[in-house]
Amino acid sequence: MIHRWRQLGMAGLLFAISSSIVGATDLNVAVTSGGGAVINVSPGASVNYAVTGELSDALNEGLALVLFDLTFSGGPLPQADSPTSSPMTNFDRPAGATNPAGYGGTMVGGALVQVCGAQNTIKNDIANAAFPVGMVMTGVASPGSPQVLVTGSFTAPMTPAAYTLNVSNVAASVIRDGEDGMGAFWAVDLAGVGSIGNLTINVASAPTDPTVDPAGSRYLAINLGNRTNAFALLVTADCPGGVSKYVGTPTGVNHVARLVSNPNDAAYLTPSQWNAAGNTLYVTGPDITPSTPYKLETDIGTPGSPSLLPPETTTTWNWGDSNGDNNTDVGDILCGLDGFSGVFTACTLYAVDLSPTNPDENADVGDILAFLDAFAGVPYGGPSPCP
Repeated sequence: MIHRWRQLGMAGLLFAISSSIVGATDLNVAVTSGGGAVINVSPGASVNYAVTGELSDALNEGLALVLFDLTFSGGPLPQADSPTSSPMTNFDRPAGATNPAGYGGTMVGGALVQVCGAQNTIKNDIANAAFPVGMVMTGVASPGSPQVLVTGSFTAPMTPAAYTLNVSNVAASVIRDGEDGMGAFWAVDLAGVGSIGNLTINVASAPTDPTVDPAGSRYLAINLGNRTNAFALLVTADCPGGVSKYVGTPTGVNHVARLVSNPNDAAYLTPSQWNAAGNTLYVTGPDITPSTPYKLETDIGTPGSPSLLPPETTTTWNWGDSNGDNNTDVGDILCGLDGFSGVFTACTLYAVDLSPTNPDENADVGDILAFLDAFAGVPYGGPSPCP
């Protein structure tokens, strides 16, 4: 204990000379970010934090001294901020006293040691020493009025995991109840350590954006990625004058969405809403046609105020191609027959659902006839999204 307070310089001297036996008052301490004890951030994000203190009872006149250490399980911490407003400026030099490195703590092995400081309870003036020379403020961190003791920031690690910002080695004293500043010094008492709340920082994987692939000659397959905020999807036939349409809300057991002509009908959904039936969304409609290039743009804006990410591109399969080999042959006809029988081991429903013009999510006689036409060289007969 003696060695620890020697390390503190003036702050330790104030504490050692002015303290009496430990009383009933405890200091409760919590670390938060944005008001919460748990935050979710991306790798490399800037994390702001605040350490707040609150005394357990009013049998005193508020904090006289507070010190603690901060450690981060994700790496070294930069020095915390110095206060810019009262009452904590009264705990910082020159009004108050701190450890030699300053109010933001001494950086030791990646930790911040002895953050914060003490008020001028010994009533020093500048004729004796350069600090502390401030007036004492009472009521600091009184019950019901928690006080931000220090703020700071650091960079989140690049590796996704759960990390913690921890408070330890808390030491505090409080101004003795009944003190009025009329004596030679302000009498203080040691405070105990109450509850300690640490901050959990969940570093998530970097967000991935939706991508697009063909799922047949009449369907697109969109991998929805892992964005955290709501977004919409814009599909454009990638040809001169190509039609652009938003994706509507997915429906049914097959998780199929259709392109909508009115932008007001666009689905702006969170990832959990988009992928309620899985991470892949299937898109079809009269504007999804064979051998057509498409671009997918993710709209991270809001309805009426689009903000489009760079496009992803793909091309639907040839007319009547059920496996993506760019041929229409007997194997594709057999896939259509399997689908009609409810067998989708060789080909998916989305690969064999060719008709009608607005695919109906069924494998039926109309699809078998479409495979036969494609095998015979009859071109796709529906409208084209490319003028």
